[in-house]
Amino acid sequence: MSGGLTAYLLAAGEGRRFGRSKPLAPFHGRTVLDRVASAFRPHALEVVLVARMEDEPLLSEAARLGLRVVANPNPELGMASSVAVAVTDCCTEWLALCPCDLPLLTSEIVGRVVRALDAGPLGDTEVIQPEAEGRRKHPVILKRSWIEAFLPQLAEDTPLREILEKARALTVPFQDPLPFRDFDTRQEYESLLDAGAGEVK
Repeated sequence: MSGGLTAYLLAAGEGRRFGRSKPLAPFHGRTVLDRVASAFRPHALEVVLVARMEDEPLLSEAARLGLRVVANPNPELGMASSVAVAVTDCCTEWLALCPCDLPLLTSEIVGRVVRALDAGPLGDTEVIQPEAEGRRKHPVILKRSWIEAFLPQLAEDTPLREILEKARALTVPFQDPLPFRDFDTRQEYESLLDAGAGEVK
């Protein structure tokens, strides 16, 4: 893999709309965090969790899964603050960012996106993302040297999607949007539970 890849799972939010920790929600015998981490393990040099250090149950689950944790000291500033923590921590040429609420994401899907790093000359590519239904999805792979230039904007809570609009991007097309669906509410979570009920555990 060109220059190496570190995967960062973003989990510093409080899940207020959901009413509990989304990464710790059970999903067919595993936590959502376990499922998302497993999707990245075969494809990244390291899988790292960005979290609030006072979130002891989440830190305990991260330890069980063997994930290194980096602290977001200002989670109240939004997801951009977690992105900034990941970018500052990263030492590889590329980093992957993924929220911890995509329980249907699989290793096969992540692999298709990551393989774009080795599929041919990347030229000036700065961002690689899956695309479904004409929209870019998570996870997003970023060239570290490019995203570092936007650390001041991230510190001001500029949404990542606005920064990505400035990038030279490569998209990987997918027919099925379902694996890229996240959840914020109990109803959305139960819908994804139903969608994943027939999979092999």
